[in-house]
Amino acid sequence: MAATLSSLSARVRDLLADGAADLWGDPAVTEALRLALGEYTLAAQVHAPGAPAVTLSGLDGAPSTSLPEAHETLIVLGAAGYAAQMRAVDRAGLHDEGAESRLLADWGSRRLGEYKTMLAALFPVHHGDDAARLAELRASTNPTWGLWVEDDRCQPE
Repeated sequence: MAATLSSLSARVRDLLADGAADLWGDPAVTEALRLALGEYTLAAQVHAPGAPAVTLSGLDGAPSTSLPEAHETLIVLGAAGYAAQMRAVDRAGLHDEGAESRLLADWGSRRLGEYKTMLAALFPVHHGDDAARLAELRASTNPTWGLWVEDDRCQPE
């Protein structure tokens, strides 16, 4: 069965141990899913230029889901990381400089690291593979940074 905003929101809350939605409301979980799905879409489009945006039924009015079922857990992992980071920022904004905000930030960072590592494995051209990306940029006949012109100012004294 194809994922929906509702089904992935429930999975994100389960991963955050907040099944009752006491800590993470719908707007926060929805935004976290939007961020994870957006990053996934960007990685997919860099890997396969021209690929359409990946959709999730119920998110931003999407009528259907185009996210492969095998990648749903990846999106849940990324969204949980983003949600934890958002809550850590919120707690820090309330002058909570105690253990809770630090633990949330650390947990969220670890989940986002795992998410980005998996994205890089799925879509090797994504930013996670810097060596391949740099080699591709260096070999380009139309560099994005313009031509480098050396002059006397660039020489060591």
